[in-house]
Amino acid sequence: METHWNGDKIVELLLKCGKNAIGHREKLGFELKEDGSLVTDIDRQNEAFLKQNLETDDCCFIGEETIRDCDEATVRKTLEGRCWIVDPIDGTAPYAHGFLTWGISIGYLENYRHKYGAVILPDSGEILATRNDQVIYARIPSLDIPVSDIDWTVLAPPPDAWSLGGMIMLGQRYTRYGRVPLPNPVLSSGSAVQALASVICNKAQAYIGHMKIWDVAGILPMMERLGILAILDNGTPMTCNVLGGAFDLDPKSKEFWGLADTVRIARPKALKTLNEIMPVEKT
Repeated sequence: METHWNGDKIVELLLKCGKNAIGHREKLGFELKEDGSLVTDIDRQNEAFLKQNLETDDCCFIGEETIRDCDEATVRKTLEGRCWIVDPIDGTAPYAHGFLTWGISIGYLENYRHKYGAVILPDSGEILATRNDQVIYARIPSLDIPVSDIDWTVLAPPPDAWSLGGMIMLGQRYTRYGRVPLPNPVLSSGSAVQALASVICNKAQAYIGHMKIWDVAGILPMMERLGILAILDNGTPMTCNVLGGAFDLDPKSKEFWGLADTVRIARPKALKTLNEIMPVEKT
């Protein structure tokens, strides 16, 4: 397994994808997919680049833009072995419209379990990655920096307390159909990677929303290491176990690869307080 997850190589790939995305943004157009979400040529280019550099005979590859026609047998075979799950541009809508809230994610799974992950927020120069049982963080001055020159900081778990002034990150889908009857400031960035990185780095104290498996594959191993919980509104925990019931893995379902319900993410005490002051609405 260790031969597949090479932290320096993964960060180097993220840097190259980020540089490619920023370098082509000024002349960028976009298309609408069947579900109404946006896709650009850079999504496809980055995914093809990552597939070329990560997929091997004994390690499969799942990418947001190339997984649409995957049948159930392929899903099971992919997840039960060794597998990369990537999001080449998470937050394509803000990226395509010139906003800064987007990221790129690479996650590594083995035997139905998220094991390692790394993400980059190219416009802010922030990188987060797993290193053994730690989560490391860096803010780099340039995407051209050699990986060997990156100055990493080991992240501690964010504080486990609720503040009425603390930021709550909201998913786009939730902002369309949900409501937050709280005095807290809220922000919908359009990127699960950017939003969850904010929770991990203690810029935001919670996230409420919905996502696909590739949105969170790079982040989930970090959340586990830092004691950040994720509970669906139906009571199911979202953990590093892919078969835990949080994700819909039925290829015939309209929600294929997506969460079975809205998820709330925070540290344990903060999540408990959030649920007390904003009870889950049962449907």
